[in-house]
Amino acid sequence: MNRKKTYQLPMLTMQAGTSGAVAVVDVTGVIGWDDAQCLEFADKLKAAANQGASSITLRVNSPGGDVFSALSMYDAIRSCKIPVRAEVHGLAASAASLLCMAADTVAMSESAKFMVHQPYAGVWGNPDEIMNYAAMLIKERERMFAIYGGKCGKSWEQVSNDHKASVYYSAAEAIAYGFVDEVIHDDESAGNGEDDEEENAGDEDEETAPAAGMTGSRLNLKNAAGGICMRIFGLTGSGKKKDPLKALKTQNSRLAAMNKGLKAQVAKLKAAQDQQAAITEQLVEKQVTARLAALNIPASDLPSATETEMTAPAQTVALPASREEFMSLTVDDRLAVTSAYPEAVKKWL
Repeated sequence: MNRKKTYQLPMLTMQAGTSGAVAVVDVTGVIGWDDAQCLEFADKLKAAANQGASSITLRVNSPGGDVFSALSMYDAIRSCKIPVRAEVHGLAASAASLLCMAADTVAMSESAKFMVHQPYAGVWGNPDEIMNYAAMLIKERERMFAIYGGKCGKSWEQVSNDHKASVYYSAAEAIAYGFVDEVIHDDESAGNGEDDEEENAGDEDEETAPAAGMTGSRLNLKNAAGGICMRIFGLTGSGKKKDPLKALKTQNSRLAAMNKGLKAQVAKLKAAQDQQAAITEQLVEKQVTARLAALNIPASDLPSATETEMTAPAQTVALPASREEFMSLTVDDRLAVTSAYPEAVKKWL
């Protein structure tokens, strides 16, 4: 019986972009334990460059899979000679989110999720083999989170500690952490030519709509009237794309989402700092208690804070007129004068 494949090989399509040909590579489904998929993916990237593409868009919708396959695909992206943009639509989880880190730019749909977690593995064998496998998994964890950290500008230890459990990010949260560079809003195209088609469709409606009175058909008359109304009220496809108010609202929505994500990140960091301060205080208290116990000193014998405070001596002695007068003072008075008038006493010493 043939085993059913649980993943879809990446497919390459070409579209006309504003800056030349843009190659679109779809990465969907599970990143499987199959060398053929990695080879196919690398071949697609090479084919895009050979066919004259000016850039590549990776459209990612994957729950992840084998980390070694993802790292192979990661290396293929990094060695690509033309710019690569990763777009997350739906889900980029686990190994799929790691794959996105190789792109020059990472964008994410408002409705998508971006998931990062510790590497998972299953193993069986004798104790030595299991321990060796665990050591290898620890090394791979460092390599994975070094890749994430390189994108975010954070150390691998920090990123690893922040993801001891699986974390699902929204687009705004992923931008705030540093995984993603920009948001793809729901009213924007995913880079597959839909915008161009809408604009062209609007132009065709304007050009092909028959003028009233050209024929005796009620349908043509209705189409002509509809086309005239659309032009009057600015409801054509091209008109919608050029609406400055809508562009301003879209930009404002994007900034609001980023601000919300940044506020959430600041609150998270503040909570982490407070928690760390509390832990540090507990550790110091524990160490002091243990040290006192080792020295056989009861905590009750320690002086209170008020008892240990030192007050400055009162300045009751005036500055003497000469060295002889200064030397004739008592020791305590000389100390008081020296403390109060150090520069004046310096010439007598």
